[in-house]
Amino acid sequence: MPKNILIVDDSATSRMVIRKCLSMGGYEGVVYFEAANGVEALDLLKDNEIDLILTDLVMPEMDGEELVINTRQSDKFRTIPIIVISSIANPAYESKLISLGASAVLNKPLSPMALDKTVKTVYNN
Repeated sequence: MPKNILIVDDSATSRMVIRKCLSMGGYEGVVYFEAANGVEALDLLKDNEIDLILTDLVMPEMDGEELVINTRQSDKFRTIPIIVISSIANPAYESKLISLGASAVLNKPLSPMALDKTVKTVYNN
């Protein structure tokens, strides 16, 4: 079970919804870190031990795809599971994200059950 989860989304409401979905899944005692874009996420990664990243795709400064690429190119961060949560329902693009290093892709609107199942799958692999 991840202890430190980084939620990356330019919408504070979306970050809150993700936290709520996780809490409904029984993620107790988890420390949540939040970033509004990939640049902020990389800064948080440098100073904190993160076990799991949940990221949106469309964000200013650095989007979710660039965050996946940057994370996978780093020796320190390349093994952190990354779940992309997006409103872009495009199977070809989802495959591209997986090939770039995303552990999984979930579509919005987010379901607590789907998120819980995906977190358990990627975190235990």
